[in-house]
Amino acid sequence: MSALVTLFELRNWGARWLLALLCLVAGRGQAQPTRVKPLELHRQDSLRQLLRIDLRPDTIRVNRLNKLALALRTNSTTQAMALFSEALRLARLLGYPAGQGDAQFGLGYCYRAANAYDSALYHTQEALQLYTRLQDDFNRVRGLYNLARIYHEQGYYSQALSASLEGLAIAQTHHNRKGMLFTQVQLGLTNNCLRTVQSRSAAFRTGPFAGSTAARCGRGRPCL
Repeated sequence: MSALVTLFELRNWGARWLLALLCLVAGRGQAQPTRVKPLELHRQDSLRQLLRIDLRPDTIRVNRLNKLALALRTNSTTQAMALFSEALRLARLLGYPAGQGDAQFGLGYCYRAANAYDSALYHTQEALQLYTRLQDDFNRVRGLYNLARIYHEQGYYSQALSASLEGLAIAQTHHNRKGMLFTQVQLGLTNNCLRTVQSRSAAFRTGPFAGSTAARCGRGRPCL
């Protein structure tokens, strides 16, 4: 099934299910704090303890820093950014590209959540370069999904569409169902916004406000 066919088939999804999924990915800015389950809290505490006890500057420490930061990225973004930054410094020192990629991806996520889009774009593109070099297609899909959201939240819908289509094609190749699901929903959201902006632009070009500043309002601004 091609990515473009899948995009248009989004219109046939059940309205309630699609709305719930759109709510999952449509939020701008800082993600809303969520209640952390006891098992997840235990895992976070275990990682913190291991990081305190084992101070060896090796790849294991890089992985632990990235895992803890990833777990904290929604409810403790500032702490997560500090951990990702520490992981990135150590991974660079060790020449550990996989650890660098995960840290760059995490920083891109955190900066996007903070609406710091220039930094989010930089770190996400760095992560994608590393994942491409490593032929890590699973994480490439994650990176492209984050890239699509960075573009979408700024109103750059064509770029967002391109990133989502690339990610969907990779996810389909590897039967990555979670990647396909999230990317398809982002595609539907972006396609809807793109069509809305195009229809508004057409109306302004032919209506009484043709040529005004308002006719150009679709560029660089989210429609949601």
